[in-house]
Amino acid sequence: QVGMNDHVGKPVNLQNLMETLMKWVKPAHPRPFKASRASRSALPPLERALAVAGEVNWATVELPGLKIFKGLNRLGGDQKLYFKLVKSFAKAHEDSEPELLAALANADAQTLRRLAHTLKGVAATLGAESLHESAASLERAALSGPTTSQREAVETLVPHLKEALSSIKALLKSTRTPDRGELRCGGALSAVSAVSEPRLYADILGLLENRDTRLQDICAANQTTIRAWFACGEAYEHFMDGIEHYRFEAAGDLFTSHAVVSIPAEAESVAT
Repeated sequence: QVGMNDHVGKPVNLQNLMETLMKWVKPAHPRPFKASRASRSALPPLERALAVAGEVNWATVELPGLKIFKGLNRLGGDQKLYFKLVKSFAKAHEDSEPELLAALANADAQTLRRLAHTLKGVAATLGAESLHESAASLERAALSGPTTSQREAVETLVPHLKEALSSIKALLKSTRTPDRGELRCGGALSAVSAVSEPRLYADILGLLENRDTRLQDICAANQTTIRAWFACGEAYEHFMDGIEHYRFEAAGDLFTSHAVVSIPAEAESVAT
């Protein structure tokens, strides 16, 4: 009645999305698509699943509380996006347990419903099925259930939340690069290449000015180099956080005020 052809609900499953689109969109030059299926056998310890560059081989990772393959399937197999989402989830919900308990103690059904609804959506996307189900139960209890039902729902949800957060934090700790957080305010800047560094610096400035989302990939690929430009490690962390959350103006201010390319003296004389 309002002109909609179809509907795809959240969490969006890529296969369901494509099937729905194909019902209504006819490609001019269709081509067959074959999906690859990663092996699920013989899952080794988390530490052995990490590549040399700190990237994650998701086919060899087992995270209690998360069904990784379901999460990846919903994201079309985008492993970088999945890693970004689990990282954001850990940061966004590290205080969710005390917030839930406080809302329960204050009989604040509205806050319980809001927290449960947020957890429900993200948990489904990540493949945290138990957390998704318990969050959905709490949301229903917060809408119409008595206080006893809300308490039971919270008590069921909290262990699932702890399990998911614990798994993700273990993963993030294992993938952390060795020099993360080692720079301190006032520390010496590392000598850098006279050719590549200024070009990278200029490219980042341009991407910041244009609010280009490709900046995330470039900074992730060159994080060791870019971190060395910041005499203050805390400023670097805020800069990267700004990029991840699309706060380009704030990130640009940090970059122009704190990031300095240091060129060795001998390279300067050669360039001259």
